[in-house]
Amino acid sequence: MDKKPSIPQENKSSAVAYGFSYWMLLWVSLGCYFLWSFIPSRIYESVGITYYPNKYWAVAVPVYLYVFFALVFLMDLMFILLLTEPLDSFNTISDFASIYRTEKDPDSNKIEFNHIHEKDNEYLHKVPLIEDIPITAVNELLFRNRDGNLK
Repeated sequence: MDKKPSIPQENKSSAVAYGFSYWMLLWVSLGCYFLWSFIPSRIYESVGITYYPNKYWAVAVPVYLYVFFALVFLMDLMFILLLTEPLDSFNTISDFASIYRTEKDPDSNKIEFNHIHEKDNEYLHKVPLIEDIPITAVNELLFRNRDGNLK
């Protein structure tokens, strides 16, 4: 009688505990931030709390963070645009010398994206040749439903 090996179960209780702890820490920190920023300084001094950050930082830190993340987003976009080839570049041209993967499954219309020489032993562990992927093949991979139909 074949016994199937037992599948090890993940111990998710520690991940749940850490997640809950971080969530609570976030809300307590946010509450302390709002209390510190909205309660006047004279109330803190009457209770005996005299050492606290200047109220300037209640506005400055969120503004600095917002500007930082906006600049990171814009710099990322600019970097991507900088690396993009111009439309008149020779790197964007496909012609009769372009090499496409052309294997098709005879039973269906799907394009197989296997290298032509993949079955040969001499090519099994080598880097495949440079090939161009036609935009129709990219669209077929990206925009197919689970049923195999185009969206």
